Amino acid sequence: MIDKKLFVAQKPASTFLQKYIAYYYFQECIDATQKRQYIFYPHYKNALSIYKNAAISYSNNLYEVVPSKNENYHYAYQSVNKVFKQVVQQPPFYKIGIVFQSLGINHFLSAPLVRFMATKEGESFEYFRVSMNPFLDKIYAAENIADKIHFLDEYFEAQYVGFQESRLECAITLLLNASDKYTVNTLAQDLAISRKTLLRLFNKHLCCSVKDYINVVQFRKALQRYQTAHQKPLLTNLAYDVGYYDQSEFINHFKKITGFNPSKLLGNIQQLGSEDTFWTLS
Repeated sequence: MIDKKLFVAQKPASTFLQKYIAYYYFQECIDATQKRQYIFYPHYKNALSIYKNAAISYSNNLYEVVPSKNENYHYAYQSVNKVFKQVVQQPPFYKIGIVFQSLGINHFLSAPLVRFMATKEGESFEYFRVSMNPFLDKIYAAENIADKIHFLDEYFEAQYVGFQESRLECAITLLLNASDKYTVNTLAQDLAISRKTLLRLFNKHLCCSVKDYINVVQFRKALQRYQTAHQKPLLTNLAYDVGYYDQSEFINHFKKITGFNPSKLLGNIQQLGSEDTFWTLS
């Protein structure tokens, strides 16, 4: 199990950055006998994870994190995934997560996201390395969370370049606020652009297909609604509330994305920290 005292999540102190960065989180484990294992799930908010003195290998949806003296910092960025990922962490490890709002990372890049994504799953995301490493030295040396957040805010405020693609921003707003599930065609029609243009925008700036993004949004709406409800809804009602055609589609969609049926996933998933990090812990 992950000791929740060793997983802290907080929003940026900068109200300017909160529009682009949902929250930071800090995770660590120094007990070499306490291997950590968890499953994380697709999200339209995506995280830049930075490990100190660790090497990461990837195969068959499994990330393995092991101590390394040869690599000071390893940067990993997850774009919109289709399915779950498993992580095995061998202590000691120290990790910082920067969880961006949808399209949030684009406001800190000098070119479209697709140019900076690794060609192979699990390879290091190099865009921020040169400019960020000096800040990471200060962040990891800081003893309290407020100081860590201060340094992260200072860094990202300096890196801000802006992002202007109103058609894509409108698409994301429509999908996140819709009560029913969009199709690719209806989304393109509402935006008054061609399907081809819509696909190009998503691939260029989000590194995913429109259909995959729509499916992830629907999954996260269901997960968030269930996890934050004071009185847990019946799964049948939950399915209809977030736009599934029927319970069969709801079950099949959850199994495809998470590997579990909805009742098993929702019964075992846990919230880490105070924000919307929901993992299945082993």
